[in-house]
Amino acid sequence: MSKKRKEELIKKLKPYWNHFQEIQSDFYKKKTALEEKMSRELGLGIDLEFFNVDGDYVGIGAVNPVYRKKNKKYFPLIRDYELDN
Repeated sequence: MSKKRKEELIKKLKPYWNHFQEIQSDFYKKKTALEEKMSRELGLGIDLEFFNVDGDYVGIGAVNPVYRKKNKKYFPLIRDYELDN
């Protein structure tokens, strides 16, 4: 592909990329708000998150890795298949 053709494509693709970034930003704001609500309402004394692996959400777990190991406030990863019932 020529440099000129690539520049033309970039110019045409840029609005789509910007729209995608807006959608992504909105998603992460909503996800963070939901994680905060979940952590607050469950009152476990630890912050929870929707856990992802390679871009796919696979369950809910503790934000802090310390709580992923067996201790007083241990919280195991609750897998998606356990939540999908």
